[in-house]
Amino acid sequence: MNASTDMGNVSHLVPSFHGAFIIPAGPDVSAHNPDFAACAGTEEAHAAALTCAKGMAMLALRVLLEEDVANRARNDFASEP
Repeated sequence: MNASTDMGNVSHLVPSFHGAFIIPAGPDVSAHNPDFAACAGTEEAHAAALTCAKGMAMLALRVLLEEDVANRARNDFASEP
């Protein structure tokens, strides 16, 4: 899966997270076209979005509530070349 974001410069300074998830679609459907938009409007896609959102919310809670999680991420980031 390929993706891009405008947060690249920020991620050079602080640990960053760019979440992504799969929209159920056929192999002949690519992003940024009407077929993909139709796939994104399905119940299956909505269920995938909710599952992803719940996972990101749980990670955010861990980062905020468990001091060791944030500290380990910060340490890992600082040790990168």
